[in-house]
Amino acid sequence: MSPNDSATHPSSVSSPFRACLQHLHVLYHWETSHHYRMLKQQKRLKVKAEKAMYALTVTIEDEFLQRIKNAKTPQEA
Repeated sequence: MSPNDSATHPSSVSSPFRACLQHLHVLYHWETSHHYRMLKQQKRLKVKAEKAMYALTVTIEDEFLQRIKNAKTPQEA
């Protein structure tokens, strides 16, 4: 088989198959970018929670802070 053989040439790929490959390519890039955005959002939320805990530790007395940390539900806190 030579490199010029029609079976190995990219134009020999059927149109529906090429469309399917393009669709998969788009989906893959959307999924990876979506995953990246979710990781960034999780990191932002973690930073916000850490800032809130720091503010609590600075402003609230230790006994109340321990009660908040040990609470299992927001109602208990």
